[in-house]
Amino acid sequence: MPRFRSKKERKTIAADWWAKEPDGSPREWVEIGRFGYGDRQKLVDAAVKAGLVSKDDGSGDEIALGGLQLGSMNLAILKLGIKRWTDEDGKIVPVTDEGVEALHEEDAEFILAEINAFNPQKGRSAEAQANFRGSD
Repeated sequence: MPRFRSKKERKTIAADWWAKEPDGSPREWVEIGRFGYGDRQKLVDAAVKAGLVSKDDGSGDEIALGGLQLGSMNLAILKLGIKRWTDEDGKIVPVTDEGVEALHEEDAEFILAEINAFNPQKGRSAEAQANFRGSD
């Protein structure tokens, strides 16, 4: 396994309801990436800043999130996880904080679920990973 992340550790996703080419291929897509150590630390920092951290069980790995404060954490995950994207015209557009914050809720939830699945926390059970963001 390589020591450092590369662009090969990315995945292109497209929701069923996003724009498609006449041949059915996605015109609108998002490229997500694997989190590295620095990304995970930024997520911990975001959790601390948002007041989401409850001391762990001693393992040093888990962060307990409060239900009403998940928005800040979800935005941090989106901002770190989205690497590239296209608009409905198929044009690559810059990934900006403002663009991420302007996503429709169903699009943001779809992208969050994909980022979460692509970035499992080491040592976390599949059930805990699925419930990480407090989703259904």
